[in-house]
Amino acid sequence: MNCKRIFVLAALALHATLLCHPAAATNAVAPDTAVTEARLLLDVYYGNRNTLQKAGELLTQALTKNPRDADAYVQAARLTVMGGHIVNLEFRANTIETYHALLDKALSIDPDNQKAHILKAEAYDVQGDYNREKASLDQARTYGESDPWLWMGYGRYYAATGDNRSAYQFYTKVEALGPGESATQRKAYVSALAELANYTPRGTEPTARVRTLAGKAWKERHPADAWTLGSFAESFLCRNMFEDASIYAREAVRTMNYGAGRLTLAASLYAQAAQLRVDNKPRADSDKLITEAAALGFKRATVLSKLQSCGADLRQLQSTLLEIVR
Repeated sequence: MNCKRIFVLAALALHATLLCHPAAATNAVAPDTAVTEARLLLDVYYGNRNTLQKAGELLTQALTKNPRDADAYVQAARLTVMGGHIVNLEFRANTIETYHALLDKALSIDPDNQKAHILKAEAYDVQGDYNREKASLDQARTYGESDPWLWMGYGRYYAATGDNRSAYQFYTKVEALGPGESATQRKAYVSALAELANYTPRGTEPTARVRTLAGKAWKERHPADAWTLGSFAESFLCRNMFEDASIYAREAVRTMNYGAGRLTLAASLYAQAAQLRVDNKPRADSDKLITEAAALGFKRATVLSKLQSCGADLRQLQSTLLEIVR
């Protein structure tokens, strides 16, 4: 494998699911088709590592055949940051550096590549470099305004810089576009709905509003998308809407059995059970929820920390929670 090939696939080597070996000579796919297929796979990535592996194979093949394919570098950049939350700060820093390098490579080939500018903005947001984030979004906007992820980027930027009014306006632009016809449009739409759950416009009832947003997201999400359901479960949990939180968290875990979803489910079930006991509901109802929560296997301190960090008002439930969470 030559040095150019190693640079092309540097991002792939940063994650165990990404590949750095020659593509098979048989069943070869034309580079442009391979990049398109990889992009579509990444658009529907919701935790299935086989999706990343296949996308890596396609990008390896495409860049081996055409190392001047800007879109292939863009998709390789996306591939570097997929696969879940990165908790090791050193690894995260290295990933962001590689992400930037791949996008810079794409822009050196095609300076007008809008998606590369949109993705650069995301990296700058992670780094807290908001001036460059805004500049990248403004540059991307000069190439058109049809990509809903452009508006998502502006919403993210204004939320991070404290302009909630502007953030809300940009997220509602994505909501107004609807789920669209492609996987990436649908993902942007449900992502916007999840972000809008953090805002309560004047004259709206918070409980009804978040239920409406959650219902739309449940209906329009990709069938493999557990994360959107988990996000709304947390929104419900933070608002003391414990039954709603349990319903959404349970469906999230049914869709994909992942740790964060399981913890949200456990916290929601315990909180719901505590509320039932405080309200003097039949003991059997709360006991059933406690049994379900305990079976998820989280330690007492972990569950209580999750409830406290969420911001839910637990004053009336505190003593009961200390009794039932074991």
